[in-house]
Parts: sequence; C-alpha cells; structure tokens
Amino acid sequence: MTLRRGPWRDPEDESWGHVVVRDADGHRVHLTRGGTGPAVVCLHGWPGCWFDYRLLRPLLEPVADVVAV
Repeated sequence: MTLRRGPWRDPEDESWGHVVVRDADGHRVHLTRGGTGPAVVCLHGWPGCWFDYRLLRPLLEPVADVVAV
C-alpha cells in the first residue's frame, strides 16, 4: 500500500472530528474520530499527536471508525 499526499487540511479544520474528553481523574484527552465500521485506535509514540495519522485516516475511514489519540 502506498500512502499518497492528499489535499492539505489545516489541523484545526473541524472535518477532522476533534473530540475532547476527560478521564476518571480529570485529565484532558484530545482525539479525532471519523469513519464507520469496527473501531481502529491509533496511538502515537512520544513525541507525537493525532496528526501523525493524517495520511492513514482517509484510507481507513471508509471501512472503520478511526480514533486517533
């Protein structure tokens, strides 16, 4: 599979599906979510963020509910 660069979308663009939740201890967790189907959770290493998966998400979203943390 070849990852191709698609049209540029600003990280702040609402179409990424930004969600902010708090865990049981009150810590803020930012994630993006999009697509339909079985869940696929993308967890980045340090240093990194959800934007590391910007090229992979469009490939998975037609067949999966992609959650990038």
